[in-house]
Amino acid sequence: MSPTSKEAWPNSLTIEPGIQDFKPTQPDGDAYRLVMQALILLKAALISKSVLNHVFKPNDLE
Repeated sequence: MSPTSKEAWPNSLTIEPGIQDFKPTQPDGDAYRLVMQALILLKAALISKSVLNHVFKPNDLE
């Protein structure tokens, strides 16, 4: 019994409301999670850099 196209590709061409909205590739969930964590860490690093520059360089205020 061969799977139908809906079973083989459950998230192709269908937009369902709920949990699966921003997860188009369900088997690659680990890669998706790693990319999201990398983006969060990059954003946190940029924020902390700007905060540290503001705190430790008060002479640069104009």
